[in-house]
Amino acid sequence: MKIAVISDIHANLVALEKVLVSIREYQCDMIVCLGDIVGYGPKPNECIQMVEKAADIVLLGNHDYAAIGLMNVDSFNTFASQAIQWTRQQLTPENAKYLQQLPVEKSWQECFFVHASPCNPDFWNYVLSPREAETEFECFEQQLCFIGHSHYPLVFSYHPKMGVNKESSVKMVLEKEKRYIINVGSVGQPRDNNPEASWVLYDRDHALLKRLRISYPVEIVQDQMRDHHLPPFLIERLSHGR
Repeated sequence: MKIAVISDIHANLVALEKVLVSIREYQCDMIVCLGDIVGYGPKPNECIQMVEKAADIVLLGNHDYAAIGLMNVDSFNTFASQAIQWTRQQLTPENAKYLQQLPVEKSWQECFFVHASPCNPDFWNYVLSPREAETEFECFEQQLCFIGHSHYPLVFSYHPKMGVNKESSVKMVLEKEKRYIINVGSVGQPRDNNPEASWVLYDRDHALLKRLRISYPVEIVQDQMRDHHLPPFLIERLSHGR
């Protein structure tokens, strides 16, 4: 069984479409979306509808949370706040209702899915270092925890004798003696200095994890954002993946 895990689409329909094509090419049996379908980008309604149709499990991210009025935008930076305010005006009642019913976490077989962090799923904390990961490993029992939120694809492993390590390989065989926290990166707004969309393939039958990058025409999304007068900073950053 092959599982595709995506996150942080951020209303980037062009990137999402390219990633879904890649997922179909790998003949994945299941798609999981870890949240932040909206925010920043120009196509919130279209992305919600596409995710609702394509994904088997969908979680709520902090930008989704804010877009439906459950979070004060004061916690966002100026550009993100402007984009959220715009997104709130764009969402149809049906799509807002869809976001409202999404959970912040989900357990499935040997996997735990959450947008930000397993210890406090709705506190929206980042897991970027082995020290932060060490604490998070205490908050779930499954072998694998898939997260997003930081827009930075990375993997932490935990072994009872060796502790927590950061894994650098983009393709790895998962060891039974280890547990993993896997950040799948961002479909719509990568921040690791690589503008290509990111997603993760988990092959259960072969205990294999593969991190993939997919190129897409960034300039089309940028033109769409300009048409809606979204902040220039958010437009420009897509070219550089940061």
